[in-house]
Amino acid sequence: MHPSSTSRRRFLATASALAFATVAARARATAATPLVVHTHTSDATAWHVNSLIVESRDALLIVDAQLHARDAVEVARRARALGKPVAAVLVTHPHKDHFGGLAALRRRLGGVPVLANATTRRVLELDTLARATALGTEADLGWLPEAALVPGDTIDLGDTHVVVDEFVDHEAHRLVALYAPATGDLLAGDLIYAGSHAWLGEGRTAGWIDALLAAQHRWPGVARVHAGHGATRDGDPIAIQMDYLVATRHAVGMAMGADGRVDAAGIARIAATLERQFPHLGLGQLVPGNVRAVARELAAGG
Repeated sequence: MHPSSTSRRRFLATASALAFATVAARARATAATPLVVHTHTSDATAWHVNSLIVESRDALLIVDAQLHARDAVEVARRARALGKPVAAVLVTHPHKDHFGGLAALRRRLGGVPVLANATTRRVLELDTLARATALGTEADLGWLPEAALVPGDTIDLGDTHVVVDEFVDHEAHRLVALYAPATGDLLAGDLIYAGSHAWLGEGRTAGWIDALLAAQHRWPGVARVHAGHGATRDGDPIAIQMDYLVATRHAVGMAMGADGRVDAAGIARIAATLERQFPHLGLGQLVPGNVRAVARELAAGG
């Protein structure tokens, strides 16, 4: 069921009565103080996934909840140390490395609200039901968001706000990104991998390039990009991500045999080519699976 405009703008009850913003929040943006974005990055066992603690003068918003409980606990510790109310935890998309630690995070933050788009909400619901079935307990679904986030929604952080955007058919089927007009911060989720190979396993690199072009068009005033994985390096992260995808598609296309596959020697050559073009990327273990996925995509006309 598509949420109504009223429900999308419902009041989000927190310790400081933070809310989905109305037009008045947009008017305050010009006087907003800059956001500070604190990043917790996991180790390689969770693919260097990031949780972002978005700090305004008045409140915090946590973006993504890690894979491992130990990392989620550290995110909660860092948030509590800032001494401000947590408005919500937002899950950008339904990959386990972004919500596996959600229960541990919420326990340590007093059951803060969760925000997600419709696709992610459904996966969170199914995951909760599956875990309850495995444990033989009754599933508690009361914490799920009542209304799904949609593009154009805003999240009020007191003295500033962020705008919800959504990108489809790239690293994930549907992913929420956030933009802060007052400061130019783009919280890109897995639209951007920084300093590491991206996971291309869903075989949608063409759609990913389209999504990056859309991001450049929609948010021309971006000053800082906060990635879903890895530590952002110098340069334009959106352009670098696009170059990586184009280079991977080209290398795979050149290495594909008549059967549409790439053999082990071809995979090794592609890995070496990418290392020359993009030195010192982490998560090199993703390359073989990426090559196979992109080969399938190209063979199918993608």
